[in-house]
Amino acid sequence: MSTIRAVERRPTTGSMCLAANGGELSWVAGEYRAFMGQGTSFGSPSYASWMQGLYRDLRAGLAGAARGRSTAPTEWRALTDADVDAMDITAPQKLAADLCEMPYVADIRRRVESAEPGALDTDDGLRVFVKTSLAGISAYGGADDSAWGDGALIVDVTLEPGEEREIRFALSWHFPYHYAANEELLGHMYENWFADAGEACRYLVANRDDIVPVARRFADTLCDTSLDEVYPNAWSGQLGTLVKCSWWIRNGRFGIWEGLRCCGFHTMDISYQGSFSLLALFPELETVQMELSTRYQRDDGRIPHLLAVDLQQVDDDFERVDMNPQFVLLTCRDWLWTGDRSYLERQWPGVVRALDNMLLLDADGDGLPDHDTRKNTYDNWNFYGTPSYIASLWLAALTAASRMAADMGDAERAGRWESLRESCAASFDEKLWNGEYYSLWVDGDLRDECCMADQIDGEWFAKVVGLPPGLPEERIQAACDAVMRHDYTDEGGLLNAAYPADFAGTRIYHTFQNIQADANWTGIEYLFAALLYGYGRIDDARAVVQNIEDRHARAGETWNHLECGNHYYRAMSSWTLMLAASGFTVDIPASRITIAPVEDDIRTPWVSSTGWGTLEQRDGTLTISCDGGTLAFAELRVKPSVTTIRINDAVAAAGVSAVDGLTVLSLAEPVDLVGGDRVTVE
Repeated sequence: MSTIRAVERRPTTGSMCLAANGGELSWVAGEYRAFMGQGTSFGSPSYASWMQGLYRDLRAGLAGAARGRSTAPTEWRALTDADVDAMDITAPQKLAADLCEMPYVADIRRRVESAEPGALDTDDGLRVFVKTSLAGISAYGGADDSAWGDGALIVDVTLEPGEEREIRFALSWHFPYHYAANEELLGHMYENWFADAGEACRYLVANRDDIVPVARRFADTLCDTSLDEVYPNAWSGQLGTLVKCSWWIRNGRFGIWEGLRCCGFHTMDISYQGSFSLLALFPELETVQMELSTRYQRDDGRIPHLLAVDLQQVDDDFERVDMNPQFVLLTCRDWLWTGDRSYLERQWPGVVRALDNMLLLDADGDGLPDHDTRKNTYDNWNFYGTPSYIASLWLAALTAASRMAADMGDAERAGRWESLRESCAASFDEKLWNGEYYSLWVDGDLRDECCMADQIDGEWFAKVVGLPPGLPEERIQAACDAVMRHDYTDEGGLLNAAYPADFAGTRIYHTFQNIQADANWTGIEYLFAALLYGYGRIDDARAVVQNIEDRHARAGETWNHLECGNHYYRAMSSWTLMLAASGFTVDIPASRITIAPVEDDIRTPWVSSTGWGTLEQRDGTLTISCDGGTLAFAELRVKPSVTTIRINDAVAAAGVSAVDGLTVLSLAEPVDLVGGDRVTVE
């Protein structure tokens, strides 16, 4: 289905294609909306009134009686009753036959002939039929046949008792006139592959047996877990945002809306939390986003807030102090997951500039920011001095930067940043710990003692990526205790922050009853639940995730999480629940995989940027199955004390050592699993 009005270059100008097989096929190539919908009352002086509509024909088993026209019947709109009366008898006969190519006219004929057989055999009867049909064209068509163009494809089968048949339908589309807000024509990436919807549909049909089974197997794998169903619901439930809110334009640029039609694309502080599934499923698109941020990095090292308008501009909001450390962390994560050396080399100058700019906020040299920290992702909630949320990001970013510097062979920076990380960790605890949790911020003698859910955000990122923690575990556990005690209720879910109920100190105006402090942001709730799970707080994690699901189910918004806009990108942090539960981290540059689930007996999916499958740990035996793609490694770190590793059924030679409480298996020959392979460690 297409249009000749391409010169109008509207977003709705393009083509669609509908295909089917499996039985007797008939179709309507184009028809009026009123007839194609649920039906409408149609009447004439000669035939009275009746309900007319395609669905009535379908129910009556008459779908195949007319195949439909391919173009609108514009040439008939000018014909009047007088014109029909003046025709030679043969002209109405031919006109009637042509008109009956339209299903709605064929429906009139069926009604007339059913009521009065032979009614159309007379000259007068035929002319009345033609006049009535032409009147319907004017009634249905609207101005210039603007209501013309709906289509339908019908498959008709008859089943005997106990018989089963498969019918397949396929739908494709091709709308090339995709414009930016500045009216620049951007197009879609798919235009580089398909000329129209027909080509796309033929490709899908031809490759269906390769595409559909893999897609179904992947979907099934995401739900193949021993965990409560609330978890696969969470980590798969936000994947629709990845498709619904993304632009992949003809020139290859890519971005995900912060919220559907809200703010801009690849908002750095939101990508930081939401892009894990993008990296896992489409790593090349994640690196495109990140390199666009580097391209528009300000000369002083500040990272842009978001891509705007046409993915070739950025907003003028460089002052958010969380974006630079988040940029460093994301670059490191992408490097660990992809092992793309050229990507790291292209990003490295931007990482160095971002780190250098971060350190300008540290006036006293203790490794922590202490001024100009007001603006951040909580953009209606001002912070001051040294905020725990920002400082936690710094701590993790220094760890990530040290790792990348070492991989780049920059030993001087690696050593300097590692030394700074150590002083940063000591200062973080000394300055911000209030005896129960980390203060919201400290500015000289003034402290805001509000308890923030996101106070150790950097520890969440480090945990799910596999970077070393920056804080002692007892501090992390204590902070989690405090957040659950002060910020979470079964009725209200997890708030971004709250003063303790018995707090007797000073409440800071910027925080007290602040609309963002008092809010539920599911992206923050999910990441905090992942932190809880990663540190063994399984009951707390489940309570937070179940609360999110229950709230959204009651609201009828299970797959649409709102923050600043619908289908908000931050909520895609739910993917990290899978990483936390499985204890699965990947370090492709080191050819290392770590699988260290908190629970001794567990079955859960794993997804990397190269492959996917399931892992199961039972009674001290760990089994890793690859269902698609590949998984390559030369070193495997696991929890159980092991003596044997098998690749499929063959014992593999491996050295055994220990590090950080994990068993390290160093394989004599690297492993490269493909779909159907498995590794067993026992």
